[in-house]
Amino acid sequence: MYKKLLIRLLPIAIAAFFLFDGSQMLSLDNIREHRQALMDFTDRYYLLMLIACAIGYSLSTALSLPGGTVLSPLPIWLKHRANE
Repeated sequence: MYKKLLIRLLPIAIAAFFLFDGSQMLSLDNIREHRQALMDFTDRYYLLMLIACAIGYSLSTALSLPGGTVLSPLPIWLKHRANE
């Protein structure tokens, strides 16, 4: 039952990613633009940030969506900045 649901949601998720310009959201320019908000979120919700990064990276690579290049160093950068 869950398999069928996932198979139906997969094309919807991929289409939504491209319709809402997901590749633009996962760009270095966008991360630079929202740097302070990311740092504040990391300071407040460190564990949630780690979980969100892990899930986002896993989904991005599993679905072959663009953005893996940006998502790879992002958690490391946020962790390093949060520990300073």
